[in-house]
Amino acid sequence: MNSAMDFLRQLQLLGVQLSSSGDKLRVKAGRGIITPQLREALEQRKPELLRILSAPAPRAQVAHVWRAQIDGAGLAIIDPDRLDRAAMQAVLEDKFGAGRISRLELHSLNNPRGNSDAI
Repeated sequence: MNSAMDFLRQLQLLGVQLSSSGDKLRVKAGRGIITPQLREALEQRKPELLRILSAPAPRAQVAHVWRAQIDGAGLAIIDPDRLDRAAMQAVLEDKFGAGRISRLELHSLNNPRGNSDAI
């Protein structure tokens, strides 16, 4: 028997849309799509489908975006490792040389203007 996620993918390919409302499974499909066999499979898998549909969506980890000024030129750095300021400064100094960084700003979704410090 396929997993519940495989079953959901098959339903999506058929154009079937599922949603949950408490302990109810809402099914939206075109005329003739829900056959007696498919209805039976939906009823059998209802508990696991409801569990999947009601689970909170995973939060994506957002990369840090740094802006630096090196010898007067601007540089944007996407940092998937989410380094702190001291670590990012060390990486940049290693790459470009100490004393060449005049500004380092961290931009985030919560503060799009950034937190800047002159270095």
